[in-house]
Amino acid sequence: MNTAVQFLRVRIALLVLLLMAVFYPVFQWMNVRFSDPESFYAHGYLVPFVAGYLVFLKWGQLSKLPCGSHRLGLAILLAGLLLHLGAQFFEINFLSGIMLIPVLYGLILYNCGRLIARRILFPLLFLLFMVPLPNALLMGVSFYLKIIAANCAAALMGTFIPLRQSGSLIYFPNGVLTVGAPCSGLKSMIALSALSLLFAYLGEFNARKKFLFFLLALPVAFAANILRIMLLIFVYFVYGVDAAMGKFHDFSGLAVFVFAFIGLVFLRKVFLLWHEKSAV
Repeated sequence: MNTAVQFLRVRIALLVLLLMAVFYPVFQWMNVRFSDPESFYAHGYLVPFVAGYLVFLKWGQLSKLPCGSHRLGLAILLAGLLLHLGAQFFEINFLSGIMLIPVLYGLILYNCGRLIARRILFPLLFLLFMVPLPNALLMGVSFYLKIIAANCAAALMGTFIPLRQSGSLIYFPNGVLTVGAPCSGLKSMIALSALSLLFAYLGEFNARKKFLFFLLALPVAFAANILRIMLLIFVYFVYGVDAAMGKFHDFSGLAVFVFAFIGLVFLRKVFLLWHEKSAV
């Protein structure tokens, strides 16, 4: 290994450590959002490791590419840092977290060149899934999703169970079931969006099919959540509120990820078969 390459690696390592210090308040904010019991971003801890693994998969290609420098990278780096500092001053944590991606991209583009920066663009963009959206936006979307999910579940279960639904409330002869924010399905939709994008990226089909696969994953996650509410309705009607809102409620929250993941795997197999038939 020549001295120039060693110097470049040391310089990048020092710059990354400096960026870690600059973005430390953002990482603290992310940690609070990730660890919240009602968090929509509990998967956020895994995202950097997935992005790192995607870079590792390309390491053989990256090591063979010429390492250069591009001045545009310095402009992107400085612009990202200025926006980050401005967002920190006005306490706009979401914008500050988003700026981590262009700052990292600018750092790599300036130190390694266009070819290497282009190869790792997707892993960097994947880091967006660890930046929590503003709570106001999440709660607004969650409210409408839980109403839609409650409408669908009540309409399906109402054909053989006596019930009446009004907004997020489902009335039974033996009580009232409240469909809360965790039953909106937004948490699973965010996590499954990241997983579906990863599946699409690693898939062998073309860009159009990858985009379609990503879009279809959202209804799969939402359908799994409707199934969860249907099961809660059934358990509530048959066994009562204690059974429905006790351990079964927590179990059904985990089950919705299992249902959605199975649906995602099945959808991937359908797309792979479609790709094989198209290639013939």
